[in-house]
Amino acid sequence: MQTAEFRWSWRWLVRQTLSVLLMAVCTIGLFFYQVPIVIVTRWLRAAVGPITELQLLHQYDWWLALITITAALIQFGVLMWLYRRQLRRANPLGIHRRRFRIESLFFLVTMYAVIIGANLGYNHFSHFTQAHNQQLITSSFNYMPLTYFVMIALLAPFLEELTFRGIFMNLFWRRNNRLNNIMACVTSALLFAFMHEQHLSLAYLLYFSLGLVLAATYRYHHDLRYSIGLHMFNNGIPAIAMLVQTFVH
Repeated sequence: MQTAEFRWSWRWLVRQTLSVLLMAVCTIGLFFYQVPIVIVTRWLRAAVGPITELQLLHQYDWWLALITITAALIQFGVLMWLYRRQLRRANPLGIHRRRFRIESLFFLVTMYAVIIGANLGYNHFSHFTQAHNQQLITSSFNYMPLTYFVMIALLAPFLEELTFRGIFMNLFWRRNNRLNNIMACVTSALLFAFMHEQHLSLAYLLYFSLGLVLAATYRYHHDLRYSIGLHMFNNGIPAIAMLVQTFVH
C-alpha cells in the first residue's frame, strides 16, 4: 500500500514538474514573435546610430510588420498544436466551440464594463503616470505604428490567450468545480499581470484585473474564442486610436 502511494506521489510530482517546465517555456516563448524587431533594432543602432535607426524603422514599418506576422504564425501553430493535443488527451472541462447566444453578449458587455472601470480607477490613482509596458508601446507607435498595431490588436490576444488561459488551465486546473474555477482565474491573472508588469504597483493591479476578466470569460464559456475576442476588442480600440493619431501627426 505504501509502495503504491509512493509511486502515485512520485508520478504526480514528475507530472507537475514537467507541467511547470512546459508552462515556463510557453511563457518565455511569448517573446518569440518580437525577436525580429529586437534583432533589427539592435543591428540598426550599431550600424547607423539611434537617430537614423528610428528613421529606417519607420521607413520599413511594413516589412517589419510582415516579418512579425510570419514569426507569430509559426508561434501560433506550435501553441495551437499543443493546446489541441491537450484537449484530445483529456478534456474534463468540455472545451469546445459554443454557439454565440444573447447571454454571451450581456456577459461580454459586463466584463468589458469591468475593464473600463479598472482603467478609470487606474487613471485616477496613478496621477497620470503610465506603466513601463504602456510607455514602451506609446513611444514605439511613433516610428513603427503598423507593426505595433498588428502586435497589440491582433497577435498578442491570440498568443496570450492560448498561453495564459488555454494551455495554463489545461495543465493545472482541469477540474470543473468552484475552487478550481476560482484558483484557475486568480493564478492565470497573476501570471498574466507579471508578464506585463514585474513590480507590485497600480499597473500590476490593472493587468491583474484584465487577466481576471479574461480568465473568467474563458472559464465561463469553455471556449477560447470568447476570451480572445474580448482581448482583441480591449486592445484594438486604443490601438486604432493611437494608429490614427500617429498618421494624423
